Amino acid sequence: MLPLVERHHGGSARVTHYFQLHRLAIGQSQGFNAKLQYSALEYWSGSVRQSGFPLQWRYAVQPFYMQQALRFSCTQCGECCATAGDYYVYLNGEESERIRASLQLSRSWFRRRYLRCLDEGDQVLASAPDDRCIFLDAEGRCRVYAVRPVQCRTYPFWPELVGSAVAWNREARRCEGINRGRVVARATIRRALRECLEQQEIGKRGCRC
Repeated sequence: MLPLVERHHGGSARVTHYFQLHRLAIGQSQGFNAKLQYSALEYWSGSVRQSGFPLQWRYAVQPFYMQQALRFSCTQCGECCATAGDYYVYLNGEESERIRASLQLSRSWFRRRYLRCLDEGDQVLASAPDDRCIFLDAEGRCRVYAVRPVQCRTYPFWPELVGSAVAWNREARRCEGINRGRVVARATIRRALRECLEQQEIGKRGCRC
């Protein structure tokens, strides 16, 4: 069962699993509900398995990447840089400032030329007319690669992609590098997930427009 991620105002994200479990009692099968809750970092780092949960629950509360080895090899196709539809590159204040400084632009010009505000108030990168990232050059290479945002740097090891086989394989239809190449070490995936979670926390302190 997929986790429900709850974000609390002023606190870290929490992950909640709801289970419909069954047990045999006096020859009859009795169903009962169970609820487990822990921090997002505990879940995505796979450390929940070390907690004192009953053995039969531990596998169920592990994200997909902890259950199966994942393969990924970037082919530099640029498909992950497409921003059409609901795909956006979210920026917090620190990331925005690093990119601006690397381009040596004024804050006002950088904001007008490269940033966009969504209706919800989130700050994202603007898109080029062809719905690709505004920082891709004519050869499809990133012009700000050295200071690219966490969202770009950690792809495809995002919580929403490595949490389930369905999500991972659905993304493989968009990214030809997924399920190819060498197995990615779980420690590498954990570092990427930690960066994503830390970026979310930093975002609370200044990613709003």
